[in-house]
Amino acid sequence: MGPRALSDEVALSPSIEVEPSPGIQQNVTSAVLPDKPRELALDRFNRLEGLAVRSDGLLAAIGMPGEIVRFSFVGGDRATVAGGFASPLALAADDEHLWIADFGSTGGALWQLDARGGGRAQLDAIPRVGLTALALDRDAVYFTTSNDDRVIRVLKRPRPSGRLTVIARGLAGPMRLAADSTHVYVLALGKNPSGEGALVRVGKGGGDPEVLLSGLHNPADLALDDSHVYVSEGGPARTAPTPTCAPGKICPVPSSLPIVEEGRLLRVPKAGGTVQVLADKQIALGPIALDDKTVVLAKMGGLFRVPKTGKKANVWWTSRTHPASHLVVSGAVAFVYVTGELFRLGD
Repeated sequence: MGPRALSDEVALSPSIEVEPSPGIQQNVTSAVLPDKPRELALDRFNRLEGLAVRSDGLLAAIGMPGEIVRFSFVGGDRATVAGGFASPLALAADDEHLWIADFGSTGGALWQLDARGGGRAQLDAIPRVGLTALALDRDAVYFTTSNDDRVIRVLKRPRPSGRLTVIARGLAGPMRLAADSTHVYVLALGKNPSGEGALVRVGKGGGDPEVLLSGLHNPADLALDDSHVYVSEGGPARTAPTPTCAPGKICPVPSSLPIVEEGRLLRVPKAGGTVQVLADKQIALGPIALDDKTVVLAKMGGLFRVPKTGKKANVWWTSRTHPASHLVVSGAVAFVYVTGELFRLGD
């Protein structure tokens, strides 16, 4: 299957329906749900780099001072799991271990930690490159490298050997990863973030990458369910056109004109076919997460629940500041990091 570009080969569905909600500054507004989640502020960090959920709590990778901390689901009690990392840039977790992509003065390293707070092992060091994203399946850990644009696999069992297998090269800025039973999906920024991003997948054993979607503008995040890949993109940021001014009138200077953003939330079928636009004309789209029926979308104004069918969207939580940079969802609970503060949302 060849690449699909939204500009020509993909049929677009209409924008989602929304209901107006006063006081929310955004291009598209929605009604606040009656079951607005309870908000609990957990902690403040200068640099949070990753979140992961396990049965025993929320795990957070803190870039400064280079540590992994755990928050309990009930009450949000904090405990340090491990420290001494140079700069952890990504975090993933399974039933037995935590996996940390670290970056120091000599390059990147992949670490494995016992999930119960025991020993750690450095699986491998990758000189002069950073590790920018992590994904897990039952058998392996996958990560991307920032300087040479590779996707690399490390087998977990019977014992992680640290042996690296490159399964893809030359993807031009791989920034997000996800894995299903057969493929690793890569969201790539592109050499020019405006219009050259792509959604690509590659077989877990390697092979030629398959471009599922091209022509993305400032791609932000991806998430998988059994049949689809969901992608958020920031869209081409630009200033509004300079207005025509009548003689003797004062016109706004270009630097004061509003920014027009055209971010979108896209639903891409794994088996091929029409790409559906679940939301468009959005400002500052960010991370996404899935539950059974909806896509939880972080954007300017807060968190939104968008049905996977692309019907009516609803505000789930209203943010008082900028869009979230990190988001994970576990059942009816979400954890979101916004401008230095980590929140737990839900009962």
